[in-house]
Amino acid sequence: MTTLDEKHSYNLFPSIDNISTPTKMDEATLESFWEVFIVHYELEIHKFSYELIKTMVRYNPDGALKNMKILFRALGQARLNYLAEEKSMEIDEAFIDDKKFALVATEQLWETMYSIYGLSVSEYQEAKAILKLIKHEQVPKNILLAGFNSFEKLVTELFYAVKKQQSIERIFNSNFASQEVKELQIKNTKEIKQNPNQNESFQDHILSLQLEESQLSTKNEVLEESAATTLIEERSAELINIMSGNLTPETIVNSVPENQPIKFGSMFLQKIKGLQKSSNETVVNANELGDFQNYMHIERKIERDTVEMLKEMQSASSPQLLLLLGSVGDGKSHLLAYLKSTKPELFENVYIHNDATESHSRTRPAEETLERILAPFEDGQEPKQHIVIAINYGKLHNFYLMQEEKEKFQCFRSYIDSLNIFKNVKDSKANLTFENFHTVDFSKEKYYSINEKGVYSVFFTSILEKIAAQNESNEIYKAWLLDKENNKWTIAHENYAFVMNEQVRKRIVEKLIHVIIRNKLIVSTREFYNLIVDLIVPPEILLSPQSTAFSLNNSLPNLLFNHPERSAILLGFNELDPVLIKNSLNDELIASIFMHPNLEIYLKDAFQIQDQIPFDNHWKNAIAINEHLEVAGFVIRLKELLNEEDANTDFSHFIRYLYAFFKGDGDVIEEVFTILEKVVFQWKGSPKESYAYLTNNLKKEFRMAIPMDLDRTLDQEVFGSVEDGDIHAANHYITIGFNDINFELDLKLFEILRHVSSGRRPNLYEAGQAIQFEDFYNKIVKYFEDKEKKLLLVHVQTNSYYEISKPRFSKAKFDVKRV
Repeated sequence: MTTLDEKHSYNLFPSIDNISTPTKMDEATLESFWEVFIVHYELEIHKFSYELIKTMVRYNPDGALKNMKILFRALGQARLNYLAEEKSMEIDEAFIDDKKFALVATEQLWETMYSIYGLSVSEYQEAKAILKLIKHEQVPKNILLAGFNSFEKLVTELFYAVKKQQSIERIFNSNFASQEVKELQIKNTKEIKQNPNQNESFQDHILSLQLEESQLSTKNEVLEESAATTLIEERSAELINIMSGNLTPETIVNSVPENQPIKFGSMFLQKIKGLQKSSNETVVNANELGDFQNYMHIERKIERDTVEMLKEMQSASSPQLLLLLGSVGDGKSHLLAYLKSTKPELFENVYIHNDATESHSRTRPAEETLERILAPFEDGQEPKQHIVIAINYGKLHNFYLMQEEKEKFQCFRSYIDSLNIFKNVKDSKANLTFENFHTVDFSKEKYYSINEKGVYSVFFTSILEKIAAQNESNEIYKAWLLDKENNKWTIAHENYAFVMNEQVRKRIVEKLIHVIIRNKLIVSTREFYNLIVDLIVPPEILLSPQSTAFSLNNSLPNLLFNHPERSAILLGFNELDPVLIKNSLNDELIASIFMHPNLEIYLKDAFQIQDQIPFDNHWKNAIAINEHLEVAGFVIRLKELLNEEDANTDFSHFIRYLYAFFKGDGDVIEEVFTILEKVVFQWKGSPKESYAYLTNNLKKEFRMAIPMDLDRTLDQEVFGSVEDGDIHAANHYITIGFNDINFELDLKLFEILRHVSSGRRPNLYEAGQAIQFEDFYNKIVKYFEDKEKKLLLVHVQTNSYYEISKPRFSKAKFDVKRV
């Protein structure tokens, strides 16, 4: 353990002046400080590095939890020392002596900091969340991820505390700078006269000291002048760093060096993993984009809508408020930064708040910062300039509730009500006009389209094309070439080469759209970048960066379909794994892999390719060690990416019907009604034509059935609503039914109903999944029960029929006759 500082008796960190301080904590700064923290507490870097812990949270949660327990205890020790130093308080011996500290519970350590040493409420809340977490040996991945986020926040607080302490220490020491200059001048005057050659080095030293003195004087003037303003008080961390020379307007933007050292010897791995960070960097550097972000920019309809709205704001006679509303990672901040750099004229007299999750104070919630920014648009105020805010739904909802409780921002809250985004029923304020408030809703833009041929996505395809582009503008490709020339080769490099295949990119996008429609997912730009990294870089390389990870399991087809644990998107891909499909083609492939005398020729013929089969060495090696089943799975998945979509799949049929629904193609929709009519009479069973059983209980001696005269209906407002062009922004379902009782037919439900229509009764699982259709069926039954006067009673064993009817004039409750 590092010894206590002799001056203060506090265990303080060495200087971190070499770590620049960003306006908002970024990953590069956090990682640099994390390493200082680990070294200071003599922890092993290869076990506790930031990148490794972050990776383990995703792929080895149990190991991450174990390491976090150790890190959290060391973090508590560090924070205690800086709290005590700040308040000039002594630290109890129980927290200093190693033997005694070993007996102190981690929970007691953090409670002591809060109750005695003045730990902030926000830090204590984050600490309690982690304390609750580390009591367990195993926790779900999503809970662990939330705990790790809390841990990152506490490390960030420690970073600012260290910066603050070291800046104050520097200012304290600077009081002796002027005296040192004078003493050096007197001391060396005689020596310079005696030895003129010393003059140059002495003057350089004097110049550096005078420059430091001048800078410190200027910084102190800035401190005194700024202390009166509320905003500067709240951003004291930034002010201290400006004072200490660690933060300038230039270093705010360029706090991360362009040419960082190549980690683990592979420039390509560094570049491709950087995709996971690139969507975050526009929030940190909100005023400009880097070269790679500019290269990756893709114009979307939402960009054109935003430009039009900004033009209207510039021509307005009074200040306007524009909300860019959406979900996390959907590109709001990126778009603002891009437009500001390419169309600066749209932002004249415009205040931009690029990240509504950001607080101007580390001790106050983001909602208070948002309240201060929106203050000019509060009731009765007169704003002086336009305001543009990028904000997520959750943050806007929190702000709305906070102001509702305070009974403030009445007009703005009425505008939010009119958008109908937090309520399922239309608000009466929807018809009101709000001349000064505007919204561009990113959630309304879907990233895929449907035409008569199937599905496609210009956006996702363009991203993949840019990443795989073989040109000098693509930093990823250049890094890949450099690694190839230097024989730095892993399975990730081969996966990237596979993505260069246009057909593979097309099928990845089609399969992604399949997952989105089937699971009703919203895939943001950030999530798509993460997916690309997951498809190229296997967990083995993330956990052990020096590994080549050469194995068939780490090839892209297997990473795509066989790793559901990595993300919700890949879980969706796993549900579409072609290996799970039982058909004659798959059976033939599997048999051929075990028995064909020349498998390579057979596979080339099956894939209709003349070049080398992708991942050639790996499947051949697997065959050599008798891993035929693994090769079979790989080949079936590879075929799915190299061949076109089968026109007879549930997905192909559903997309054809969905397209016909929005286009108003009645002939095609008739096919859907035919399927549904079969399903209605097979859902519980049917004793005879046009009759359906009321229940599914086969154990009873008698079963009741009801006649149904089904009249086809659908949502006439949506049917045929898209007259021209492809379908770009649509729901994932068809609203359809009988006798004015409709339900929403989505892809998952369609899969079940199509199988039922082919003659198979639904099992309990399918019935549970098809709860919406079950509800629809019960409504149809009730409709005909109320309408029909006759029921059919069926004796199960003899299959005898009895008609039950309610007599019009007899005193008997029912008439029963055999039919």
